[in-house]
Amino acid sequence: MKLISWNCRGLGNPTAVRALKKLIKDQSPDIVFLMETKLRTTDPNINNK
Repeated sequence: MKLISWNCRGLGNPTAVRALKKLIKDQSPDIVFLMETKLRTTDPNINNK
């Protein structure tokens, strides 16, 4: 089983999104974990813990 864990720190950045898509395409992981540490939102469905 292949896993990718990615500390995104800004998936609003198009360069980061392209890099992540390329990594997923190249590695074909079974599971991808994304940690977005710089997300700013007022969405009550997203919790910071």
